Amino acid sequence: MVFNVTILFFTLALGFCFYKLCFIFFTSFLGFNFFGIGLGFYFAWVAMVMVVRMIVRQSLFAVGASSRFTILGFFFD
Repeated sequence: MVFNVTILFFTLALGFCFYKLCFIFFTSFLGFNFFGIGLGFYFAWVAMVMVVRMIVRQSLFAVGASSRFTILGFFFD
């Protein structure tokens, strides 16, 4: 259980860092305009969705549920 919580917090921290890096990179590289902010938010959104999917899969695996037969697995698989 402690190992699962450690992985959960590490995944959250990694995802948040990637979120901030995407936003900062695209706004600085393309300028602080609509295009740069739009791409920054888009890739940051993609990063956070990937993190949420990893967390849901890891949580389902931790409780021994098959993601195929759950509502969360239907949406995140």
